[in-house]
Amino acid sequence: MGKYIGIDFGDKRIGIAVTNDDKNFVLPRDTVDNKKIFDYLKDLTASEEIEKIVVGLPLNSAGQDTAQTKKVRQFIERLKQLFTVDIAEQDERMTTKASIQLLKGLNLKSKKKKKIDQNAAMLILQDYLARHA
Repeated sequence: MGKYIGIDFGDKRIGIAVTNDDKNFVLPRDTVDNKKIFDYLKDLTASEEIEKIVVGLPLNSAGQDTAQTKKVRQFIERLKQLFTVDIAEQDERMTTKASIQLLKGLNLKSKKKKKIDQNAAMLILQDYLARHA
Protein backbone atom coordinates (compact mmCIF):
# COMPACT_ATOMS: atom_id res chain seq x y z
CA MET A 1 0.00 0.00 0.00
CA GLY A 2 1.60 3.25 -1.14
CA LYS A 3 1.22 6.94 -0.62
CA TYR A 4 -0.45 9.56 -2.78
CA ILE A 5 1.19 12.82 -3.83
CA GLY A 6 -0.89 15.97 -4.26
CA ILE A 7 0.32 18.68 -6.64
CA ASP A 8 -0.66 22.34 -6.89
CA PHE A 9 0.88 23.37 -10.22
CA GLY A 10 2.14 26.89 -10.75
CA ASP A 11 4.23 28.59 -13.39
CA LYS A 12 7.00 29.35 -10.87
CA ARG A 13 6.35 27.10 -7.88
CA ILE A 14 4.67 23.75 -7.38
CA GLY A 15 3.21 22.78 -4.03
CA ILE A 16 3.57 19.17 -2.89
CA ALA A 17 1.61 17.25 -0.27
CA VAL A 18 1.80 13.55 0.64
CA THR A 19 -0.49 11.09 2.39
CA ASN A 20 0.61 8.54 4.93
CA ASP A 21 0.59 4.87 3.82
CA ASP A 22 -3.00 4.34 4.99
CA LYS A 23 -4.14 7.52 3.25
CA ASN A 24 -6.03 8.67 6.34
CA PHE A 25 -4.20 11.99 6.59
CA VAL A 26 -2.34 14.41 4.32
CA LEU A 27 0.58 16.65 5.18
CA PRO A 28 2.07 19.56 3.23
CA ARG A 29 5.48 18.40 2.03
CA ASP A 30 7.38 20.94 -0.02
CA THR A 31 7.35 23.75 -2.55
CA VAL A 32 9.49 23.09 -5.60
CA ASP A 33 10.75 25.34 -8.37
CA ASN A 34 8.75 24.52 -11.50
CA LYS A 35 11.95 23.82 -13.47
CA LYS A 36 13.05 21.18 -10.94
CA ILE A 37 9.76 19.35 -10.44
CA PHE A 38 10.45 16.22 -12.50
CA ASP A 39 13.79 15.55 -10.78
CA TYR A 40 12.13 16.17 -7.42
CA LEU A 41 9.31 13.72 -8.20
CA LYS A 42 11.77 11.10 -9.47
CA ASP A 43 13.64 11.32 -6.17
CA LEU A 44 10.44 11.24 -4.13
CA THR A 45 8.95 8.27 -5.97
CA ALA A 46 12.28 6.43 -5.67
CA SER A 47 12.60 7.06 -1.93
CA GLU A 48 8.98 6.38 -0.96
CA GLU A 49 6.36 3.95 -2.18
CA ILE A 50 4.12 6.22 -4.26
CA GLU A 51 0.91 4.75 -5.63
CA LYS A 52 -0.72 7.78 -7.21
CA ILE A 53 -0.09 11.40 -8.16
CA VAL A 54 -3.10 13.73 -7.92
CA VAL A 55 -2.80 17.01 -9.81
CA GLY A 56 -5.04 19.99 -9.15
CA LEU A 57 -6.91 21.03 -12.27
CA PRO A 58 -7.59 24.78 -12.43
CA LEU A 59 -11.10 25.41 -13.70
CA ASN A 60 -13.07 28.64 -13.67
CA SER A 61 -16.08 29.14 -11.41
CA ALA A 62 -18.34 27.58 -14.09
CA GLY A 63 -16.17 24.45 -14.21
CA GLN A 64 -14.65 25.28 -17.59
CA ASP A 65 -11.01 25.18 -18.68
CA THR A 66 -8.82 28.25 -18.31
CA ALA A 67 -5.51 29.22 -19.93
CA GLN A 68 -3.76 27.62 -16.94
CA THR A 69 -5.74 24.39 -17.46
CA LYS A 70 -3.93 23.82 -20.76
CA LYS A 71 -0.55 24.13 -19.02
CA VAL A 72 -1.63 21.70 -16.31
CA ARG A 73 -2.89 19.18 -18.88
CA GLN A 74 0.52 19.37 -20.64
CA PHE A 75 2.20 18.81 -17.26
CA ILE A 76 -0.05 15.78 -16.63
CA GLU A 77 0.85 14.33 -20.04
CA ARG A 78 4.55 14.69 -19.20
CA LEU A 79 3.97 12.96 -15.85
CA LYS A 80 2.29 10.06 -17.67
CA GLN A 81 5.34 9.74 -19.93
CA LEU A 82 7.82 9.73 -17.04
CA PHE A 83 6.06 7.78 -14.29
CA THR A 84 4.36 4.41 -14.07
CA VAL A 85 2.13 5.33 -11.12
CA ASP A 86 -1.51 6.33 -11.63
CA ILE A 87 -2.05 10.00 -12.41
CA ALA A 88 -5.37 11.60 -11.42
CA GLU A 89 -6.91 15.06 -11.73
CA GLN A 90 -8.80 16.91 -9.02
CA ASP A 91 -10.78 20.13 -9.37
CA GLU A 92 -8.77 22.70 -7.46
CA ARG A 93 -11.21 25.60 -7.43
CA MET A 94 -10.88 27.67 -4.27
CA THR A 95 -7.93 25.70 -2.82
CA THR A 96 -5.50 28.63 -2.97
CA LYS A 97 -8.02 30.92 -1.27
CA ALA A 98 -8.72 28.25 1.34
CA SER A 99 -4.97 27.82 1.88
CA ILE A 100 -4.52 31.56 2.44
CA GLN A 101 -7.37 31.55 4.97
CA LEU A 102 -5.84 28.54 6.74
CA LEU A 103 -2.50 30.29 7.05
CA LYS A 104 -4.13 33.49 8.29
CA GLY A 105 -5.92 31.44 10.92
CA LEU A 106 -2.63 29.93 12.02
CA ASN A 107 -0.96 33.35 11.94
CA LEU A 108 1.92 32.06 9.79
CA LYS A 109 3.80 34.75 7.92
CA SER A 110 7.26 33.31 7.16
CA LYS A 111 7.73 31.86 3.68
CA LYS A 112 4.05 32.52 3.10
CA LYS A 113 3.97 31.92 -0.67
CA LYS A 114 5.67 28.54 -0.31
CA LYS A 115 3.31 27.57 2.48
CA ILE A 116 0.29 28.61 0.39
CA ASP A 117 1.38 26.27 -2.43
CA GLN A 118 1.99 23.34 -0.06
CA ASN A 119 -1.31 23.82 1.71
CA ALA A 120 -3.18 24.14 -1.59
CA ALA A 121 -1.64 20.79 -2.61
CA MET A 122 -2.79 19.36 0.72
CA LEU A 123 -6.35 20.59 0.15
CA ILE A 124 -6.38 19.20 -3.41
CA LEU A 125 -5.31 15.80 -2.11
CA GLN A 126 -7.78 15.88 0.80
CA ASP A 127 -10.60 16.71 -1.63
CA TYR A 128 -9.55 13.83 -3.88
CA LEU A 129 -9.48 11.38 -0.99
CA ALA A 130 -12.89 12.57 0.24
CA ARG A 131 -14.42 12.11 -3.22
CA HIS A 132 -12.96 8.63 -3.58
CA ALA A 133 -13.50 7.31 -0.07
